Amino acid sequence: MTINISIIVVLDLVTALMARYAYNEGETWAVIVSMLALTLAGYFFIKTLETHVTALLNAIWIGLGTTLVTISSFFIFGEIISTSQGLALITIVIGLALVGYEPKAIPQEIT
Repeated sequence: MTINISIIVVLDLVTALMARYAYNEGETWAVIVSMLALTLAGYFFIKTLETHVTALLNAIWIGLGTTLVTISSFFIFGEIISTSQGLALITIVIGLALVGYEPKAIPQEIT
């Protein structure tokens, strides 16, 4: 599952960055790359659904994708991250950490 989620998130990042590049520069090839990346992300999402829960997989995709796109846009395109966006990113990262956390069950005696 980790490999497929990684592929999905990277393709999501490529989609967003190429779309922004196409908008900024007017490059048609970047639109095509963006559409292809989004199509492939959808394909891997569907393949991963064969073995994993939809809600969890979607939360991970959206959370990681949003975080990576925001940070990448800051460094690549010079976009500003506001205080509220920064707080939202922190909340997303905490949420992603909690999604992967499963407390161990405390054994109980049967009476």
